[in-house]
Amino acid sequence: MAGIEPKQREIAIVLVGRFNPAIVQPGWLAKYGVVGESEAKAAKVQFINPDLTILRFDLFEVIVQSENFTIKTHDAHPEIIRDFVLKTFGEFLSHTPIRMLGINYQVVLECPSVEARDRFGRRLAPHEPWGKWGEMLEGDSNPESTEHGGLVSITMKQNKRTDGLKGYVNTRLDGAPGSKNSVVVMVNDHFDVTEGGQDASAAISVIERRWEDSLKFSEFVISEVSQQILAGS
Repeated sequence: MAGIEPKQREIAIVLVGRFNPAIVQPGWLAKYGVVGESEAKAAKVQFINPDLTILRFDLFEVIVQSENFTIKTHDAHPEIIRDFVLKTFGEFLSHTPIRMLGINYQVVLECPSVEARDRFGRRLAPHEPWGKWGEMLEGDSNPESTEHGGLVSITMKQNKRTDGLKGYVNTRLDGAPGSKNSVVVMVNDHFDVTEGGQDASAAISVIERRWEDSLKFSEFVISEVSQQILAGS
């Protein structure tokens, strides 16, 4: 990935449909070979009830609610979450109605300086269109001051997908918590599989066909953002 090397990376698969949180337990996952016995025993059960399950494994985290299933990882080999979803919903819970899914790619980019981040924010969201209030936005001219104002968050949406599938791509930029010179970039590659939402087959097909290309496209978007940060530094 050209540009700024990300400090942190999180990749997630989010499914929207109808789920039974209570059955997604380490023992059940091990029984059907989704995870190994040792992984199941080492899993940290944060919460299990009919409405919410949160499981933390060594390399990934699973969150299940009645209408959402999320699995995410910071590992260098994100295919572990793809394989988890393909096995779980492609083989054992294939009857699960899934109407939407997202392959989400999030990174933290450290700008060369606080000033570089501030200049990038001004390019994305100039103060001038805000009129007289825009003149007040900056406040303290020192970008490290708590009284220095400006862009906090921005989302851009691509409504026409390049693969011909239904859906869109959202990219959101936020300031990184606890850092004055870093930004969080999150690309949401969203797919609408409502027409095949009576079971999991349409969602599984999208993940099988689009996984690699989705990650590459997200990396392209992130690279473009990071290069623009550097261009203004």
